[in-house]
Amino acid sequence: MRSQTGNKELSKILIATDGSRVSEETVHYALDLASALEYEVAAIYVSDEPLKEGEHEFSPGEAAVKYAVDEAAARGISVESFVEFGIPAVEIVKKAEEIGAKAIVLGSIGRSGVSLWLVGSVAERVIKLAYCPVIVVRRPEHEETGTRFGNMLIATDGSAANDPAVRSGLRLASRLGMKVTTISINDVREIPRTHADEARAELNDISKEAVAKVIHEGALLGLNVDPIIEDGVPHKEIAERSSEYDLVVIGTLGRTGLSEIRVGSVAEKVIRYAKCPVMVVRASEVFVPLDSF
Repeated sequence: MRSQTGNKELSKILIATDGSRVSEETVHYALDLASALEYEVAAIYVSDEPLKEGEHEFSPGEAAVKYAVDEAAARGISVESFVEFGIPAVEIVKKAEEIGAKAIVLGSIGRSGVSLWLVGSVAERVIKLAYCPVIVVRRPEHEETGTRFGNMLIATDGSAANDPAVRSGLRLASRLGMKVTTISINDVREIPRTHADEARAELNDISKEAVAKVIHEGALLGLNVDPIIEDGVPHKEIAERSSEYDLVVIGTLGRTGLSEIRVGSVAEKVIRYAKCPVMVVRASEVFVPLDSF
């Protein structure tokens, strides 16, 4: 196992698996990330059906956890595993808090071959509950195989709710040596028919301020951040550009009622349509997320 290199306790990444066909991709991504950051990992499977005593069969979820353990051990990464019964999203977040996970990594396709874990279900609920970043693994549209940590796209609308995502993304980029681009979208749906030019100019000013904020924060970490400002529908523009990046970072308020169109629902739609992994960092007026990375 990897030594702790002077740290009293290594940070951990929690891999959540449902035993689907993307579980292996999720495990490989999480282990590549853990290796790059010199983190430990934990793997969890949560069954929503109680196991009957004396009638236990090895489930796909348990097999996926064993796969994660074996792969981590083969790489010399310290690993622990958990098989729990309960509400999947709740138990995943509970375990992440219990072990002090810096991030939760899960896949985007569920047992049925459609987005069972993604659309209106486990992934979205985990994002709404988690105090740490949640990385949803999507297969990158690169011809090369293997995980890449080259280019990061940080989406921002300049709101305070997005600040935790910006900070987490920049810290991760700094740790991994990633090149960072930040994007802010002038939502064309917010431009009225009357006084359109004034409204567009106001949106553009907001976007300029938003990307300038990320550039400033990046400079404090020694990062040169490239800005992009576009007109369009936020989730569509971000998802479309995601094919050019290795990780998209975005914030969300969850179900707080604040900036729902510009922040909350945008993150959920980006996850559904992105062409690379997406890291979502939730924030609300109730709490400040745990520091990550």
